[in-house]
Amino acid sequence: MKIRLMVKDDIASVCELYHSAFWSKAKPLARLEDQKAKQLIETIFFKANDNFRFYYVAEEEDQVLGVIKLMRSYDKERHSLPSLKQFVSVGFFRLIKTGLILSLIDDEINVQDLYVEILVVSPHARGKGIGSKLLDFALEKACESDCVNFLTLGVLAENTGAFRLYQRYGFEIVGEYQHNLLEKHAGIKKMLSMSKDIRRKNDCIL
Repeated sequence: MKIRLMVKDDIASVCELYHSAFWSKAKPLARLEDQKAKQLIETIFFKANDNFRFYYVAEEEDQVLGVIKLMRSYDKERHSLPSLKQFVSVGFFRLIKTGLILSLIDDEINVQDLYVEILVVSPHARGKGIGSKLLDFALEKACESDCVNFLTLGVLAENTGAFRLYQRYGFEIVGEYQHNLLEKHAGIKKMLSMSKDIRRKNDCIL
């Protein structure tokens, strides 16, 4: 298995992973046809080609099995607006709610952080250590810079599988976040902020 920078040809596979991990469960999009929801994900996140620089995919035998998104405090992601046709087909208020969810789960990134915004493994490839390998990759990237002291991420409190993985990897809870609107419109009861201190250089994989 290799981990490499995302390219345009990976869009369909990554949108599938996004959809399976979260967006199919988010209340505003839950009732959309799968294909329509994936098209919306592609429009919002991947129409701007320079967004690819934040994403790395785990690939084996030409199949994308996982994706990780890494960001620093100075990174700026471009979100594209849906077309008028998509606005009509998806529904204006549903898109407003989707934007609300994005804004509420958007974690603050400190200057000394490398932030794991998303880490998803294909449902068909779980239990094979791919999540750990993607975290190894993130740690390696963090250790390449003397300016990065912490590897950070956010996780749904009810996602116990991911939470246990991060704990085993040395992440600790540094905060939690709840919002009535987040629970009402996305079904998310609590978000946990987690951090791994990498200032002990023996933690680095170099």
